[in-house]
Amino acid sequence: MLPQDKSVFVGHIRRLLAFHGGESSAFAAEAVRSTLALLLDSSYPKLVEFGLRPKAKLTKRTEIIAFASWLGGLEFLDCAFWLSSTYACLMPRPRRNRQALFFTPPSLSSRLIRSLRQQRPRLSAARFVDPSCGGSAFLVPLAVEIARELSFAGWSSGRIVTHVERHIAGFELDPVLCELSRVFLNMALYDHVRQARRLLKPNIIQGNALASALPYAGSYDV
Repeated sequence: MLPQDKSVFVGHIRRLLAFHGGESSAFAAEAVRSTLALLLDSSYPKLVEFGLRPKAKLTKRTEIIAFASWLGGLEFLDCAFWLSSTYACLMPRPRRNRQALFFTPPSLSSRLIRSLRQQRPRLSAARFVDPSCGGSAFLVPLAVEIARELSFAGWSSGRIVTHVERHIAGFELDPVLCELSRVFLNMALYDHVRQARRLLKPNIIQGNALASALPYAGSYDV
């Protein structure tokens, strides 16, 4: 992630806040959904065809169009990070702090995946759960690595999509971040989803992992 990306991002956030007149939970959700809709329209048409495009009201706003255009030119993990961060930045500060809406940058999550691979050379053989998966900062690179392993092994896209569904899961309190996580995973595995001719349906559970994860104990390795 380049330093200039942050300055460009901050500029977009300022323009979005100026357009709306300040921070708002409802505006945060609508701005993110509208930006995501434009990204899907431009680069992921099969996901739109499969019904994944979120309902969006702001897709004709120049601020949203410009932001989506900038995000579309980034590496996917950077795009996902900045879009998740947008949701937090447009949220009122008290709620943002209460929910601890801070996201892991791609450089750190990629480093963790590399470390994990040193311990588990075959990631596709394990089951993973993220107790706070908003933005899919860890689930997306895991899914990509697992899909890459299985592709090298000669698996079909349909089998890969099913395997990923059964081997990664996440918990998240915020419904919008749950939605983002599901869409990001489909975007990350777009080629396999397209060839499988169906959406990836990841096991993203809305709820507090501390209170909801007990029934899943023993189902995952990491």
